[in-house]
Amino acid sequence: MVLRCGKIEESQAWPLTTVGVLTSSDAWSPSALPGGIRVTLANTSPGAGSWEIAVSATEAWPEDVTAEMHIVLSRQQTPTHMLWPRYEGVFERRRVDERGGNFLGAGRPGRDLPPDCRLALPLALAQSAEGEWVIGTDPTFSTTLSVVHEDNVPPAIVFSWRWLAAAGTHGNEARRLFMRPVRGVRDALDRWFELATPGVPRGPAWLHEIALQDYDFLSKNGQGWYADIDAACALVAPADRHRALFCLHGWYDEIGRYCYDAASDQLDENWTAFPYLAERERIGPINETPVHVASFPTMATHAFRNLGRYRPVHLSWPDLRDRLRYAKERGLRTAVYVLTGLQAAGSPGPHVADGTALDVDSPLWQGPDHMGPTHLLNPLLSWLVNSSAF
Repeated sequence: MVLRCGKIEESQAWPLTTVGVLTSSDAWSPSALPGGIRVTLANTSPGAGSWEIAVSATEAWPEDVTAEMHIVLSRQQTPTHMLWPRYEGVFERRRVDERGGNFLGAGRPGRDLPPDCRLALPLALAQSAEGEWVIGTDPTFSTTLSVVHEDNVPPAIVFSWRWLAAAGTHGNEARRLFMRPVRGVRDALDRWFELATPGVPRGPAWLHEIALQDYDFLSKNGQGWYADIDAACALVAPADRHRALFCLHGWYDEIGRYCYDAASDQLDENWTAFPYLAERERIGPINETPVHVASFPTMATHAFRNLGRYRPVHLSWPDLRDRLRYAKERGLRTAVYVLTGLQAAGSPGPHVADGTALDVDSPLWQGPDHMGPTHLLNPLLSWLVNSSAF
């Protein structure tokens, strides 16, 4: 492992068996680096080819700290090609090169790479003449995945990321890294979910069968859901309808509330979706002109081309159950769009000042399901963590 803060750099090596089991778990304290850093590395369970790094500091760092973990490869493991899960939702097979891929989350990736190297998941599938290996890490932090394959240098998989000095003292950081043999893309994805997110329950097997998705945003005064289902059933044979997923969207009163009354810790029995459409000045600006983008779409590129046809829709829980039942009775799969992350109603300024919102400059969702400006809730709020609604 290499840790770098400004021009100061230290490294530490831990021995692994041929199957990737750590044989020594001695703690490492890089004395030349500031902040009183302590690092431990341990096998996860089961331990072969899966490890957890724990890093703690007693003081804030004067500069960002870059971490690199090099997994030295055997001859059999040295890949000729890599399969990268691109951000657009497809795997791209490339010969091994120096670019690698970036997964963007908290913090920063180890290297700045072009937009076409952005990954949908922090994993890659390494292919050699001897087999395939899934290489990955947890999705809780930004990561650069790359392969070092140079003359006179042992080939290695490199995980790298940056902890930001601006985040304050990093008292308890942890990462999960792994390299496991697999058989193909499906097996690689299954192993990634098991190893990277062990606390998340496995999704149903039928998710892999979905080939068609429909997200209705209460179009046609709330009747678009039924119209889309009828149209799909006219095109898709009953034997194939289990491969179509219909997601119920926009069902709530407004972003940030989602029919939840914090005072009573209960959900409303009845409500109105898009309640302020008749008072457009209260909603704020909504883009109604599609925006062409050359690379990845963002929140600023979406548009409501038929916003004038939308109307407030009165709903209740029996209404939502009826909508889901209508799809299920016709053999279709269903899902519910729960909420838009931590976006909540209200100007960010006062909420940032009192610590209830994040101070981020990022375009947020704008649509008929909220009124005025919005902000992102601080995910460390105790009431948010403990609320039964979440």
